[in-house]
Amino acid sequence: MVGIPERLHQLAEAGRPSEVQFGTRLRGRGFNGGVLTQCNSIESLLKLMYQWHIDPREDFRVDLMTHEHPIAGVIAGKYLGSGEKSAAIFQNSGLPNAGDGFISFAENYGIPLLAISTFRGLGELSYPHQSIARRTVSLARSFVGRKHVYGSALGVNTLGSLDRAADAVINGDGEPGQAILLLPKGAIRDTLPKTPPNKTDISYKRVDPELKARKGTLEEDYLEREVVSRDEALMEIMQRHPNALIIF
Repeated sequence: MVGIPERLHQLAEAGRPSEVQFGTRLRGRGFNGGVLTQCNSIESLLKLMYQWHIDPREDFRVDLMTHEHPIAGVIAGKYLGSGEKSAAIFQNSGLPNAGDGFISFAENYGIPLLAISTFRGLGELSYPHQSIARRTVSLARSFVGRKHVYGSALGVNTLGSLDRAADAVINGDGEPGQAILLLPKGAIRDTLPKTPPNKTDISYKRVDPELKARKGTLEEDYLEREVVSRDEALMEIMQRHPNALIIF
């Protein structure tokens, strides 16, 4: 006879899609980008998204943020400017930072906002993560309402939860909504090799220049990083994008 712990483990395993399955389903629901901050509990999913981003043949873009607060604004700008929908992706410790974007902006201006928040702290020996875990569900509900928070602490039926969250954001009446999908650590199976995204198998020679330009980066820039001073970075930005001067 199968015991309760074993049965719970079986249920959790049955609901764990791979990062490819999850990412593909997200794109299939009309989200062709991610505006995100890093979280190592979904490292493989983020790697997949970066791989899509660096491949100019893929209609997917990653916008990496250093803080959760501007995520909603970037998503809104892309949606209002082009109609494109991107998912917000961050760790649950960033929920308080992202909350203003849900409450005072997306809700009032009809921005379709699907947030995928990792649910750190469940079973982790980390006091900061445990502290935010105890508040995660109530925080999420305070932003989007009880009925629009999806996901399971066990990670059961993750793809089904993603579909329901997407339905809430893009509902049948055509009115944009907001929803939060909570992903506990281990809810997504890692199947990609633990190596950085690469462009060795990508040929850029005959890629449509407009597609490259729309993704906002040049071929030689893809995921290449070097340490530069702030002034050097600003000068480089202004050389490539003269209108950026007004931002600074």
